[in-house]
Amino acid sequence: MDNGSIVKEAINLFLRYGIKAVSMDDIAKRVGISKRTLYESFISKDDLLMSCVEELHRRRNEELAEIFKTAPDTMSAFMQCLFTVDMASRSANPLFLEELCRYHRNAISTSFARITESSIEGLRGLLDKAKAEGMIRTDTNTDLVARVFIWQMSPHDQIGTAFEGYSKDQLFMTISINFFRGLSTPKGQERIEELLCEYRREHGMVF
Repeated sequence: MDNGSIVKEAINLFLRYGIKAVSMDDIAKRVGISKRTLYESFISKDDLLMSCVEELHRRRNEELAEIFKTAPDTMSAFMQCLFTVDMASRSANPLFLEELCRYHRNAISTSFARITESSIEGLRGLLDKAKAEGMIRTDTNTDLVARVFIWQMSPHDQIGTAFEGYSKDQLFMTISINFFRGLSTPKGQERIEELLCEYRREHGMVF
């Protein structure tokens, strides 16, 4: 059994049940190997989790790259990316992210730091492209905006009592959409509203 197959099955279990509910025994049984063999590939659950986080990031990057390759303009691509992340988040057990941040943040800090820098670099380039297309304001500091957005979207242990009654999905979409509305030119804002109307009609969601 190769490590990629182990990571794939571990991701499926973690996203479905959360992290605490899934033991290394469960993962070993799922992939049809002994626990000893599993520990020969991954020295700990945290080690396996780090590989899972990096694999999820790789998959997301591939998915988003395909969106930007086929979208008619950068603002359409931005919004489609938000919708894609929103749908993926709704299909996963919320315990996965909560437990990852609460109990395993130190173990995966190196991966998070690398992913954060990669995300900032990618978003900065896309914002520059959106500026060139006339979708966002010309006075936008794209480096600073990219860093603020990624920091704002970084996972936290809890959303706090100020947001009781609202899911993390709702918070993510509300902050993200209004963030891009604030950056946009009238041309960009018009495109955002068109895409939001389509998404709401298709999925019946309000945010």
